[in-house]
Amino acid sequence: MKRALLIFLAILAIGGVLALWWYLRDTPEKVLRDGMTAIVTAKTAKTFNLDVSWTDYRTRQTSGFSSYSQIDLKDLAKPRSLGVLRLSASDVKGQEQTGDLILEKDAIAMRPRSVKAEWRQLAQELTQDPLGDTFMLVNRDMFLSQQGYEEALARGASEAIRKALSFAVPVFVAAGDITPGTSDGLETLAVPFRADKNSIKPFILSFITAWNSDNPTPKEIAWADSVTEMLAAGKYRIVIAKITREPVEISGEIPQYDAQGHEIKHIKFTLAIGGLNQKVSIGIPEKTKDVTNQTVAKQKLQALPQAKLKPLPTGTSTVDGAKAGQVSTSTPKLINERETDLFNKYYEDMQRKKRQY
Repeated sequence: MKRALLIFLAILAIGGVLALWWYLRDTPEKVLRDGMTAIVTAKTAKTFNLDVSWTDYRTRQTSGFSSYSQIDLKDLAKPRSLGVLRLSASDVKGQEQTGDLILEKDAIAMRPRSVKAEWRQLAQELTQDPLGDTFMLVNRDMFLSQQGYEEALARGASEAIRKALSFAVPVFVAAGDITPGTSDGLETLAVPFRADKNSIKPFILSFITAWNSDNPTPKEIAWADSVTEMLAAGKYRIVIAKITREPVEISGEIPQYDAQGHEIKHIKFTLAIGGLNQKVSIGIPEKTKDVTNQTVAKQKLQALPQAKLKPLPTGTSTVDGAKAGQVSTSTPKLINERETDLFNKYYEDMQRKKRQY
């Protein structure tokens, strides 16, 4: 009787160990789900480095941009970021354009670093700073509207947008085995994945509805059809830290085809992520000049209702205050300029590493 009881307990123990192993073991599906869930639920990221390039086979030119920044997504309707933006040259003889870029809830601050001579001259004239150290500040919504990016202005609530974004996780499906590796001393797990064609369009339409707080227009539905085809044809890869389950990198290649099925454009992207949900330092630098009225307000002041915005802090002498009939921009937080310099140094280090390989 004792022997039978011992055998029974041993079977239970072995079964429990196997069940625990089965529950805790890593699978491609679990790695993908953990990584994507961490991304769509993130409120901040100390490192958010995006590199995008696209090759147009008709013109045989490759263009792109890179952004090295930190982000604050606690309010998805008004995302915030601070970093360096690089625009690639349009041809081999062209010059890459780089500059500091800060996105606040109701303001965009820009400062050129390495740009065309005419761009630098314009910045110096607008800021009245021949040294080029002063940031140009513009009203966020008016600037995006003038540049043709009105779709980037959310009308929906952050909570609704985040809820819609959560449905992105089941859109993606593992497409291969796990590949172990290391990144900056951390053990990592990498998994290739794809986008499920049947799930993409419903997710996009749901997100558009939450973003606009309204049903998609016929134009937006047609756009969703086009994006669905592109995303479904893409190949992607996610890398997460084995212990923390936080994403380290997402990359992918997306082809774009014409009506005859010929590839006309090939898009590549890499997104490096770090420090999820850690404290970030984002705000408007002290040495700033509001140039909204000299730039975007000239074209948009009559077309858009004037927002009820707070004037800039009066303690900063280099910032224009609000005047009668003009648009002012609020700055909820001032930061030390060294915060922006850190990202430019990071960008230069990354460029040096690329040239070594």
